[in-house]
Amino acid sequence: MIPEFDENGNLPPGVYWAEWEEFKDRFGITPLRTRMIDGLQMAFLAAKGSRMPNNLHQ
Repeated sequence: MIPEFDENGNLPPGVYWAEWEEFKDRFGITPLRTRMIDGLQMAFLAAKGSRMPNNLHQ
């Protein structure tokens, strides 16, 4: 769950887990952001279907 923004419009410090739909609903609030999130999702799906190693973050 993504917490509410503070009085400055920021999330409180921390790591948050959210389902993709919650992320899209929370941050895709303008047409530009929606397009960027859609592009990010396409990149994730392309990477998932590729032969790229899963441990690149290490």
